[in-house]
Amino acid sequence: MNTKNIRQTNRLKVIDSMKGKYSRTKSQISDFTELSLASVNTIIDELLQEGQITELGYNKSTGGRRSKSYQLLATYTKILCFSILRNDYRVTIVYHIYDLHDQLVESKTIIKKRVNLEDIRTIIDTVLLIHPNVKVISFSTPGIIESGFLSCTGIEGFTDLPLEDLMKHYKQRFAFVNDVNSAALGFSILHPQYPNSSFLFMPETLFAGIGSVVDGKLLVGKTNIAGEAQYLPFSNQKSREEMMLNRQGSLELATYYIRILISILNPDVVAVCCTMFEDCQVIRDMLLSTFQENDIPELVKVEYIFDFVMLGTLEMAKRELKTEE
Repeated sequence: MNTKNIRQTNRLKVIDSMKGKYSRTKSQISDFTELSLASVNTIIDELLQEGQITELGYNKSTGGRRSKSYQLLATYTKILCFSILRNDYRVTIVYHIYDLHDQLVESKTIIKKRVNLEDIRTIIDTVLLIHPNVKVISFSTPGIIESGFLSCTGIEGFTDLPLEDLMKHYKQRFAFVNDVNSAALGFSILHPQYPNSSFLFMPETLFAGIGSVVDGKLLVGKTNIAGEAQYLPFSNQKSREEMMLNRQGSLELATYYIRILISILNPDVVAVCCTMFEDCQVIRDMLLSTFQENDIPELVKVEYIFDFVMLGTLEMAKRELKTEE
């Protein structure tokens, strides 16, 4: 790592030490980051001059020399998170703007019959006029994201897209994530007691999606198609589309997907999002015909995917923000 990269890494360590509304003294920052006090002094001076942090004044004396505290200015850097949702009749675009303390600064929902890349650019341009300090733009979208290319979204006019066509217009960094993968990440953040978790999303008229997090890492696979249920073999006489039209068929389909998850990943918990049934007890009963009780993960029925998606999208943006420039 060259000197410039080391310097940038050290700056990020100091900034990270003050995230989450923390105020710290230089000595505390040095302990937290394991950087020398001289290095912390230099970086603090730079951040003060740039307006990224503020000086809070002297702490109460504990018997020795009083020390000053410093705090990150949350508004210096902002994050723009997009979620693109689909159903049979419309596309819903939701965007949130967050500050560095994860506080929601602005939120807007746009509903359209169709959406294309120009629509997204128009939204971004409008946001950046008001919030020029956005540093990362994070996208959650249906489909497969591989090598800078978005495909299989099921959204007319918004598929088979080279994402470079969007990114080349902006200096901001981008993070792209599949919507169910984003939900899986969001669920795992809210439920850290489960080291290995999966999220099963079963919309009524579209193929199911499965996202999994193992030891804090999102599983996407070699070409980002991990969890694409459309590729799973299916031998039932009824089609998956037919089964999703009624409660019993949806329960059988969910059991089929979870049986595969247990066989391959054996997760601690599976969150199930489907409007066709109220709870997962029937699924558990059906799984007992194949597995021992101890093999079956906890099954958590969730009503809405959106909050999990946005939390995961924010997390991807924060991870991108931490990468070296």
